Amino acid sequence: MLGGHGPRDDKFVWSDGKPPRYWVVSALLFVAFVLVWLLALLNLDGSGRPVQDSFHSLAVLEDSHLRFYPAFLFWLVHRGLLLIMAWMLAPGLVMAFKRKKVRNPFL
Repeated sequence: MLGGHGPRDDKFVWSDGKPPRYWVVSALLFVAFVLVWLLALLNLDGSGRPVQDSFHSLAVLEDSHLRFYPAFLFWLVHRGLLLIMAWMLAPGLVMAFKRKKVRNPFL
């Protein structure tokens, strides 16, 4: 309808105009975690050893012989993507529930 206000006239914004500090810190930690995960993913093959020691304790069968990897590095590579996806969901939930609907002042 002409002159009427439709559902697009309202918008969601942060209460004080900017995201809270915990959201910004979480986003910075997310970027740091993604970088660490990418470095671990790219360096996993180089960290395997043919002989077990106290740091390389996880055995993986590759090409009919065992290679030993650091347990935490192996876990990070294989479970890191799941953590990244969960971390991406958290800011979306925060934005969905911590914002306020206000009238668009320009319409």
